[in-house]
Amino acid sequence: MGKRLLIMVATLCAGVAPAMGQAPAAPPAGSLPVQTDAAAQVAPAATLPILDNPSVPSGAEVVDEPAAIDVVPSQQRYWVRAEYLLWGIKDSHYPPLVTTGAATDPRPGSLDSPNTSILFGGLDLSNRDRSGGRFFAGWWFGDAGQVGLEAGYFFLANRPVGTFQSSPGNPVLARPFFNANAKLQDSSLDAYPGLASGAVTVDVPSFLQGAESNLTAVLFQGQTLRLEALSGFRYLNLREGLHVTEDVNVNTISPEFPGDNIAVADRFDTNNNFYGGQLGGRAEVRWRRWFLNSLIKVALGDSSQAVDIHGLTAINGQPLASAGLLAVASNSGHFTRDSFAVVPEVGGNLGFQFTQRIRGFVGYSFLYWTHVARPGDQVDTVVNVNQVPTSGTFGAAGSPARPAFLFHGTDFYAHGVNFGLEFRF
Repeated sequence: MGKRLLIMVATLCAGVAPAMGQAPAAPPAGSLPVQTDAAAQVAPAATLPILDNPSVPSGAEVVDEPAAIDVVPSQQRYWVRAEYLLWGIKDSHYPPLVTTGAATDPRPGSLDSPNTSILFGGLDLSNRDRSGGRFFAGWWFGDAGQVGLEAGYFFLANRPVGTFQSSPGNPVLARPFFNANAKLQDSSLDAYPGLASGAVTVDVPSFLQGAESNLTAVLFQGQTLRLEALSGFRYLNLREGLHVTEDVNVNTISPEFPGDNIAVADRFDTNNNFYGGQLGGRAEVRWRRWFLNSLIKVALGDSSQAVDIHGLTAINGQPLASAGLLAVASNSGHFTRDSFAVVPEVGGNLGFQFTQRIRGFVGYSFLYWTHVARPGDQVDTVVNVNQVPTSGTFGAAGSPARPAFLFHGTDFYAHGVNFGLEFRF
């Protein structure tokens, strides 16, 4: 009886000891610990973190995918943009420059002859779509990304436009003009049955390029909308030409230049440069990783126009005179003038943000230039034949100084689609 009482007291003391602040005895080796009510008590709530979502670490942000990406993170101060351009330029106007007709007409190939057909000129000439590139680089002055500097360059490469016409003599091949001496439509023959065979080449090169530098400032930055203003300097250069060359082999039975080879060239070249100040703005709307932006810029300044006209006639490879048919002494030379011009540009892009540093886009741009000189507009088709080296009256005095030169200006535009990538770092 006394021994059983001692065992009960010992058991009671072992359960009470943890509650009194004493460490419980270690369980025998190989046995499982017994969870008591006292041991099941937890620490005060202030000592343990409480998580709304146990699967996410404390302080982490839960974001739905695909997530929107900040277009200008504070750590990205530089950007580079490269674009492929597929643009067209305004059609060019040229007077009738190459014709064909019936050998039985009184003046074969002249514009008033009933059987004359125009082979080149007379209508606006399509300059066709052409490839090019546009490149921008810029940086923000501070980590905040509020004010920055951007510089860019673009170009449109030349695409061959023109014609090549040749004839062994039949059909007739001619260069039409208005004869100021006889006061009627006339023609210069390059190919005629039994008298001459020949070819005429018309080449119309063109090249457009430009550069600009702008300060840009953020006006508004929200979750889905960003507005920027820009101001700076703009430069444009448009170079075009009209080159007409003739290569004629005269039959030995011809009454003029028998057996000779005659080469004739008329060259009309224009070079336009624009220099001006520019103001503009950009807006961009974002939705998740997609973005849509628009651009408008207007530049005001000087349009410097230059025209070069030169002719040449050679007999059997030897220069005869610095004159052709439409480029002769009365209108040859270098001519310049300056005009006030306005250059607006608008554009827009739809794109996708691939990563925080890379995005791609496709868009459309339209560029306008109010005052330029184009080569076809500088051609005067009224000719005093006394100034034409192949004329029988070459060098004779009299008749008006025609063709004459007078500046003819027009507007110009270029537009098309663009495909690009932008990198930020």
